[in-house]
Amino acid sequence: MMIMAVGLLLCALAALGQALICQARARGAADAVALSAAAALLYGDGDDPCAVAGVVAERNQARLDACVVDGEDVEVRVLVPTGMPIVDAAFGRSRAGPVPCR
Repeated sequence: MMIMAVGLLLCALAALGQALICQARARGAADAVALSAAAALLYGDGDDPCAVAGVVAERNQARLDACVVDGEDVEVRVLVPTGMPIVDAAFGRSRAGPVPCR
């Protein structure tokens, strides 16, 4: 009985660790996606920043869930699959754009 309890505890800890790793990957992917989209908006030759965001998200093994252009800023939300049946995806949000010099 004790061995089964320890086994279940180890499985729960492994699942929690997997979820935390996926959450960190989602935050990192969201940062990269937002920066790429903001750069496309600022320096691009008419490239759609949200299309650029989608390509960068895909290259980071993520899926672009939302992309909003607000002036010179871009806000994105990406989903990263966890591979777990209970929590199917972790999400990350990020906002990027130029900062005014003072």
